[in-house]
Parts: sequence; structure tokens; C-alpha cells
Amino acid sequence: MAVALYAAGVSQRKAAEVMSFLLGHRYSHETISAMTEEVLQAVEAFRRRPLPEEMAFVYLDGLYLKLLREGEGVVREVVYVALGVTPSGERWVLGYWLLPAESALGWEGVLGELWQRGLRRVLLFITDGLPGLPEAIRRVYPQAEWQRCVVHGVRWSLGQVRARDRTLLAEDLRRVYGAESRAEALEALEALREAWGARYPGVVALWAGDSGAFLRFYGYPKVLWPYLRSTNLMERFIREIRRGTKVRGQAEGLSCPQVSQRGGGLQAPLPGSRASARILGRRGKKGGGRSEGSKGSRRRGRCWRRCFRSGMPPVHKRLHIHLDTTSLGHLSARALVSQHGCPSRG
Repeated sequence: MAVALYAAGVSQRKAAEVMSFLLGHRYSHETISAMTEEVLQAVEAFRRRPLPEEMAFVYLDGLYLKLLREGEGVVREVVYVALGVTPSGERWVLGYWLLPAESALGWEGVLGELWQRGLRRVLLFITDGLPGLPEAIRRVYPQAEWQRCVVHGVRWSLGQVRARDRTLLAEDLRRVYGAESRAEALEALEALREAWGARYPGVVALWAGDSGAFLRFYGYPKVLWPYLRSTNLMERFIREIRRGTKVRGQAEGLSCPQVSQRGGGLQAPLPGSRASARILGRRGKKGGGRSEGSKGSRRRGRCWRRCFRSGMPPVHKRLHIHLDTTSLGHLSARALVSQHGCPSRG
């Protein structure tokens, strides 16, 4: 019960009060802290558990947390989070890593660890536009495709224009990623260039130069488009992490090493990295690594499974097809993919 209360966002002192009231015995916050400390071993085992060989889609994103470290005070560090979708449509938290800053080099280390833990084939990675991240993905998973998050692109674009132009630009961008086909999206992109190219060349250059990555989702069944064109599927899990860290006291977990083996003013409440490890591990460990959601998210999970069973070829076939193209020099990758009815790389 103590661990469940702590994972739900209840502070140690409040958890002690609740348990004392329910069980009729006095519990101190030190007792609750000792109970939650035992979770760390299970958390580390969860982080190092073997992974399936195949994932259909993998979402990568990071969130910044303020931590209280002994001898350093308040530091701002980033949690790298990897969320996978299996060929059967189940969502799994593949892992999390606490590092000083977000970078392509850090993500390459994360992907290398996923490879070492057994994940060998991924059909599509969905990420934001962090510089160097696509190259990092290709170095570890050369056959995987990359989808750049449309939502991040839209937010950045609207932040670069005058307030009076944002509504019109948002509508034109919606015609690009909301089109009924890739051909219509390219036509809308050309219209965007003509309408805004002279006034906002940087915004147009972003969408035109990275159109292949922004529009990658058009190569997949339409039912999956809303889930593949952005990293929103991971947002609820990240919100759960943030909610859990906001109620922790400053004194929790002051002295501890880095969670990962890879390498402002004081604001309350701030967790230590040891407390953050318990929070992150408990959040991800629920359901054996599966990310939990509301009734609506469970309906979306059923939608994934229906799509894989009916609207798409078996994902394991597509994954093996992509890998086999390296040994078939007489056939181009595009020809082999289209021959088997798989989405083109665009």
C-alpha cells in the first residue's frame, strides 16, 4: 500500500497518515521511505529487462525535471523516455534514462542500450526535430523509418510568425498534414510555399526541406495517421510522471548516484534523483512495462490491434522485408517494399 500511494503522487508524510488511519498503527515518514527504498532494486531490474525483438513503432521524447542533488543544489536534468508499440498493438514503456541534457549523442546511447537488451527491428520511430537525432537512429537501426512530429513542427512555426498571421498559417499547415493523401499534402505544401515563402522563408524551408519526414505517416493505413504523425501518444505518460514529481518533498533522496550508467531558484517541492528513480520506475513498471491509460486510451489500443489484424500486412513480415533488402542488390528497396504491399519510404 505504501508503494502504491507513493506512486500515485502522495508524499511520504501523507502516505504515513493515510496508512495510520486505515490500519490503526502509527507509521512515520521514515518507515514509508524505507519501504519505497526497497523498490529501487525492482526498478533497476525493470530498466535492464530483456525486450522483444520487434517493435512496430517506437516513440522517443524527453522531459525536464528539477532535482535536488547533494553538494550541487537544484539541477535541471532530462529524462529520456522510450515508448514502444508491439505488432499486436500493446504499448510498452521500453525504458527511461536520467541525463544532464538532451542531445543526439544521448539518444544514440539510449538506442544502443535498447539494441543490447534485445530490440533488433523497429518499423518506425516517431520523435521531435532534435538536430542529429535521425542520424543517430540510422546508425543503430539503419532499416527503420523516421516520422518527425507534426505537432512540434506546427508549434515552432506559429512561434516564428506575427500574431495576426497565426490563424491563417495554422489553417494552411492543417491542409498539409490533414490531407486525404500524400499527393494532396504535397499540393497543399506547394500552396503554402506560394502563400508564405516570401514572408516567412524559414517556416516554409522547414516544411519543404523535411517534407519526407513530416509526411511519412501517409505511407501507413489511414486509421493510424492520428497516432503516427505526432508524439502525443506518449504525452499522457509524461503527464503522469510530472504529476508524481510535483508532490514530493525537497528532502527526499538527496544523496544518490545517477540513475543511468551512461554517462533557477529553489522551488518546492523538488525530488532527489533517488526519489525520481522510484517514481519513474513505478510508473513504467505498472503492467509489466505496459503504459496504462484511461478508457479512451484502452479503446485506442483495441484500434491498434484491429488495424494490425485486418488493415495491414503482418508487421513481422514488413520488418523482415526491410532487413532483407540489404542482401538483395538487384532489387531496389522501394521496388521490394511496393511489391509486398508495404508502405513506401517516400
